[in-house]
Amino acid sequence: MDNRIEQAKEYLEEHEIDGWLLYNFHDLNSLALDFLEIPKGTHITRRFFYWIPKKGTPMQLVHSIEPHVLSHLPGEIKTYQKHKDLRKHLEEMLNHCKCVAMEYSEENHLPYISKIDAGTKEFIESIGPTVTSSGPFLQQFTCTMDEDQINMHKEAAAFVDKLADDTFSYIKEGFTSGSVVNEFEVQQWMLEQMKKNGFTYDFAPTVAFADHTADPHYSPKDHETANNLKEQDLILLDICSKKDSPKSIYADITRMAIAAKEPTAKQKEVYAIAREAQEETFNFIKRRYELKEIVKGFEADEICRDFIIDKGYGDQFIHRTGHNVYQTVHGPGAHLDSFETLDDRPLISCTVFTIEPGIYFPGDFGVRVEYDVLVHNDGTLENTTGAQDTIRCLL
Repeated sequence: MDNRIEQAKEYLEEHEIDGWLLYNFHDLNSLALDFLEIPKGTHITRRFFYWIPKKGTPMQLVHSIEPHVLSHLPGEIKTYQKHKDLRKHLEEMLNHCKCVAMEYSEENHLPYISKIDAGTKEFIESIGPTVTSSGPFLQQFTCTMDEDQINMHKEAAAFVDKLADDTFSYIKEGFTSGSVVNEFEVQQWMLEQMKKNGFTYDFAPTVAFADHTADPHYSPKDHETANNLKEQDLILLDICSKKDSPKSIYADITRMAIAAKEPTAKQKEVYAIAREAQEETFNFIKRRYELKEIVKGFEADEICRDFIIDKGYGDQFIHRTGHNVYQTVHGPGAHLDSFETLDDRPLISCTVFTIEPGIYFPGDFGVRVEYDVLVHNDGTLENTTGAQDTIRCLL
């Protein structure tokens, strides 16, 4: 923890911020809890603050009922009981500060890092300093991977890629033998394969046939409401999984097939556009890294989105281009997003993110391509899950 605090001080110095004020109440600030290495399930019922000044010694401010909640951390301990005592300690702590970082996002552009409420921001600013976002440096502590985690991600990447292949073979075998192939039944078979191989998941895999492929968040809920596969139906699999072990990292992919000898001309066209947009985005990020330039999440999204808009399908691309991947499938790091949010955080080394453009025609069909990209410590990029160039034909 001492090293993490010293690193934080370096970022504060770099960004000309007087200090970082980590705040939590009733586990609302998961980012602060992660950084402070407070175990999940710790009983915390009162507000606490942990102050990391740009220079000097950290300080803990905790309620007298819970004086040991931050005792594993360095720094002087101050306790409070009354609200006015809390304010008095904060006034002393933040004396002479002009700007402090907190988990705040201006105009809530990034709800993923907006963990303090408006009243807390007003409270701190009434004491004196302006509150700025910890976003520019926060992800260095919340989503970077060590070597073991990178290896676990690659193991998960190989597993989900093979699971997709095995699932298409399973679907083909059932369909060509005349059996009823149902979305929900296929999903349950996939979950069995995960459990058998020691993998887990945040979300059950998406298995979508026909018009269900046009719903980006479709997932079969039961056998009765799920589609049965028919000839000429498109099939979309979205699989996210990780090793069922501590600190393991997810892999997340989308793969497509069709119960036919070939897709329609329209299906081929839009799939090729999504695939080309995916590569345009990857190459844009790669060029930026090769030039030693920062690339921000929203910039990558704009490259992908503009490509699809130019092809005439902008209105059919209804979600962000990609997301950070970590110990949860939608991780706390920078997303490729200028659409749903404005993610101005940089893509940084030792992190993984997806590139997953999609084009959807509600009531008819949709296509999506998705693979994972690892940014190595030297700035090189690696597609860890492989790519699917064309829709796979099962007949």
